[in-house]
Amino acid sequence: MSADPRQAAGDARALDHYVLQVHDVDAAGASFERLGFQVRPRMTHIEFGTCNRVVQFRNTYLELLGGLAAAPSDIVREYLPRFECGEGLSHISLRSYDLEADRRAAAESGLSPGPITSARREVVMPDDSVEETDSSFFYMWRRQRLYLSLFLSGHNKPHTIWIPEYQEHPNTAVDTTGVTFVSDDPLEDRDYFSQIYRCAPTAAGPDMVRLTGHRGDVAEVWSRTRIHERYPGLELDLSDRQPGYPIGLTVSVRALDRCRAALADHGVACTVHEGAVLVPPQRAHGAVIEFVSA
Repeated sequence: MSADPRQAAGDARALDHYVLQVHDVDAAGASFERLGFQVRPRMTHIEFGTCNRVVQFRNTYLELLGGLAAAPSDIVREYLPRFECGEGLSHISLRSYDLEADRRAAAESGLSPGPITSARREVVMPDDSVEETDSSFFYMWRRQRLYLSLFLSGHNKPHTIWIPEYQEHPNTAVDTTGVTFVSDDPLEDRDYFSQIYRCAPTAAGPDMVRLTGHRGDVAEVWSRTRIHERYPGLELDLSDRQPGYPIGLTVSVRALDRCRAALADHGVACTVHEGAVLVPPQRAHGAVIEFVSA
C-alpha cells in the first residue's frame, strides 16, 4: 500500500502514475524486466478494453499501455498521435484525493476537464485471490499540446494498486522521484503546469521550468535545444511531430551497484553521469530511465 500521506486541500499535488504507450505490452514488459523491474502480468481495463502491464513503486506506478485499437474513439483520438513520435511516455497523472471537488475546481479555472471515468481492472493479489481496483480519473487535454497535458487520478482501494510484494525489484528500485518533459517552449507550459500542480515553479526560464510536488517529487520541462544537457551522452532522437512530450523518469534505488549489476546481467549498456545511471530510450521503449540513490 502507498505510504504517501494525504495532501491537505491546497497543498502542491504529487505524482501518481505514468502512461508509457507501446505497440506490444508483453514485449515492453520483457524489456522492463531486463532493466531489473518486477513487471506485473497483463491486465485489461474493463471499461476501455485497453491492456497494460504495471511496475509498482512505493507511491507511484508505471503503466505500460497497449491495445489502443480496442479503446473508445475518444481515447484513440487523443493517444494515437503520440505514435507519430514513436513509442514512449505520453501522459502523466497527479494524485487526487477528491476527484469531484478537483474536477469542479478545474472547470471553474477554465481547464475544460473531461468526465470522471473509471479505470477499474482485475488484479491478482499475492495470495492468488482476485480483486477489482476502484480507480478513476479525469483528463485536462490541451488540444494543441496533447502530450504536455496532465490528468488527475484517485484510488478508492489503494491496497489493490500499491502492493508491497509487487514492489520488490531486482534493481532495488524504491520509487519514482521525477519526470522530465521536452517542449518547444517551456514557458508556454509554465502556467498550465503550475495551475494543476497548485504551486509556483521553483525554476522558470526559456529553457527549463521546474515544479516540486507534495512529496518532493520533481517535474521538469526542458527546451529541445537544452534537453541534451539533462541527459548527456544519450542519443535522444527527438521528434518534432508534436510540440513536446514526457521523455524520462527518475527512479530511486536502494543500491546503485546492485542496479548496475542487474542491468549488466541482461546486457543493458548504460551511461553514468554525476552519480546517476542513465538507460537510453532505445532500451526502454522511448523513455530515458535515470536511476539515482534513494
